[in-house]
Amino acid sequence: MPRRPASLLPAAARVLQARWHRRWGPAALGALALASPLIMAAAPAAAQGIRFASVSGDGSGDLTITVSSPSQLTDWTLSLSNGSGSYPIDDFTDFTDQGAFTANQPQTYMLNAADAASVFGAAGIGLPPGSYTVTATAATDSNGDTLGAQQVMQGAFSFLAQPVLALSSSTFETTEPDQPVSVGGQLTGCATLSCPASWAGALVAVTDVTAASTPQWTTTDTGSSGDFSVAGVTGIPGHSYSASMPAVPGVSLAATAPSATQDVPQYAETSITARAAPAPYGKQSLTGQLTYQSELTQNPAPPGVPVTATSGSHEVSTTTGADGQFRLALPAIAGTTNWQLTTRNNLTTTPFLAGTMYSVPATQLWPVKITGFTASLNRFGQVTVAGCLSAAIKAAPQPEFAQIQIQWRSRRAGRWRELGTVNATRGTDCAGASVYGYGSAPATSAYYRAYFPGDSVYAAAVSVRTERVWIYRTRFRSFRAVPRPVNAGSKITISGTLQYRGRRWRGLRRQLVWILLSYNRTQWFFIAQLRPRTNRRGAFSMSFPDFYGSAYWSAAFQGSRRYFEVSAPVRWVRVRGGASALRPSPVRLPARIRPVNWPSAPRPDAIGGAWRFVLPAQR
Repeated sequence: MPRRPASLLPAAARVLQARWHRRWGPAALGALALASPLIMAAAPAAAQGIRFASVSGDGSGDLTITVSSPSQLTDWTLSLSNGSGSYPIDDFTDFTDQGAFTANQPQTYMLNAADAASVFGAAGIGLPPGSYTVTATAATDSNGDTLGAQQVMQGAFSFLAQPVLALSSSTFETTEPDQPVSVGGQLTGCATLSCPASWAGALVAVTDVTAASTPQWTTTDTGSSGDFSVAGVTGIPGHSYSASMPAVPGVSLAATAPSATQDVPQYAETSITARAAPAPYGKQSLTGQLTYQSELTQNPAPPGVPVTATSGSHEVSTTTGADGQFRLALPAIAGTTNWQLTTRNNLTTTPFLAGTMYSVPATQLWPVKITGFTASLNRFGQVTVAGCLSAAIKAAPQPEFAQIQIQWRSRRAGRWRELGTVNATRGTDCAGASVYGYGSAPATSAYYRAYFPGDSVYAAAVSVRTERVWIYRTRFRSFRAVPRPVNAGSKITISGTLQYRGRRWRGLRRQLVWILLSYNRTQWFFIAQLRPRTNRRGAFSMSFPDFYGSAYWSAAFQGSRRYFEVSAPVRWVRVRGGASALRPSPVRLPARIRPVNWPSAPRPDAIGGAWRFVLPAQR
């Protein structure tokens, strides 16, 4: 059946209808929604038996009319009025009967969404959203060719827009914990044909749908184009956020974005620098620093970032301290091991730190010990040291050819000074390597110890110090050979005093003194008959005829376990006349004795792992 002509409407209604066509026809972007079913009151014309029960819609463009009549309806006109204008729906054929007709039983007729464009859109009446009053007039004709009496029924319902809400992105990024962010999007139009002229001031809410408490943030700063941005949203990595807007009475239904947006963390690139200096077994630490890159600079990581080091089945962990620095105490593992340092993606720091890896070699030196160390001093000023250098744990290889320092000091407490070095060599007198050497002593009284400074395999070690090692110093005082010019065969007298140093210098009694002579101060001789013994004050004197001619004279004390050897000064005696043929035969002295005084300072000199043994009589 053709639409009812517009001339059937009052003139004012036709004018208003034209105005709404101009305003809403081009903007057919919205949604149609009808409020809950409304029961309409019966008009007096109900005597003909036509009764409208309800008018309803679901917002998708469907419009449902429920009516009962004694005969099948053949035509109707629905006039919608919102107080500003009237909008007729006058083509009965736009509606579809939803079931077989039964007289005087509710019959449902529906305007499908597919037909809504031609009815509500630009080509139709251009119905804007709002609350409406409906007037229904219907007719029946059993023959289908004439209209019967019309029945007028009135009721009110809401015709509302269904907005479409879309977020601008499926993800957004945060760089630090609880970072305030803005979540935006757009009200892109309406799902059906009716839409407000502007969405300005619409209320939009963003909700954290992952959090148990579902916190929510809102804004009414919606642009006329429907753009919105909700500020101050608390970004939490991994959480999802939805956008929604509530229903606006008389304008629109509630809307929710079809999909959420998720917070994706953005990590700062990190790097580790670390080292493990060679250290004794079980006493090694690994130190380093964690930094992150910000633009073109490297910045120290904040405190509290976990750092883990693994090597095989071993694992140790710590956290960064001030300036991103950290220290890890490594377990006791002798030899060289490689440690893998790792950090994981961290969401608790500002900014978020990406995980990283770094490899560090660590060498723990095999522990060694110096045992049985001794030092002794003989009468020639020679100190002899001995001991044993061995591994402190069974798994370690035995050290050989290690350079051992011999150290000394003159007091029980004080700074240790190096005297010389010896090589530790494999021997049968100890489980490890033997330490043995000898050389000139640094002092007449001293304490000694052995020190191994360590190398690339073994850790440093030091022996227990010895007790005081000492021998009395000795000297000749007032040594004389007189007279200086003497006639051949006349007597000369050799005299002097032999002393030792205790708290003070004292005479050394009852000791043999050897009288020495030399013609060139290179080869020295002693005469068996010339061996005086000191008295209780340490003095000695011997007179004898000079049968030897002009010569150099001196004296020597051979020393003992308690006293150092010592030589007297050299005295020249000129003899006038020839030497007697009856003089006793001199005996060449041992090379180790030369008439010089005991030195006051040592001369250590290492060659081939031992001292060059410079004794007092060899200087």
